Amino acid sequence: MGWVFSLDHVLSAKQLAVADAWISLAGVACATERVRIGGLVTPLARRRPQVLARQVVTLDRLSSGRVTLGLGLGVDSTGELSRFGEIVDPASRGDLLDEGAELLVRLMSGEQV
Repeated sequence: MGWVFSLDHVLSAKQLAVADAWISLAGVACATERVRIGGLVTPLARRRPQVLARQVVTLDRLSSGRVTLGLGLGVDSTGELSRFGEIVDPASRGDLLDEGAELLVRLMSGEQV
């Protein structure tokens, strides 16, 4: 079994158009049967956990359970945080990551939040 992971960025280093990771992976899920899929790495600090939970659960259902979710802080090397008014301080993004990951687990398990 192979794998396809999509970068979850808003900007690229060369300022080329960047496709939405989760929509792209939905296409991969529908076109394959055994390929493992996921985002590489989703910076949770710039995402709404409730929206990401819905996207990941939907993709996991479309792919019959083949999703791997990778979470991280993200970086501002291309300005994709600062240029959009996102938090750039790593410690603050780390706090949001911790809080968001806990919330994601609860949301994705079906727990009422």
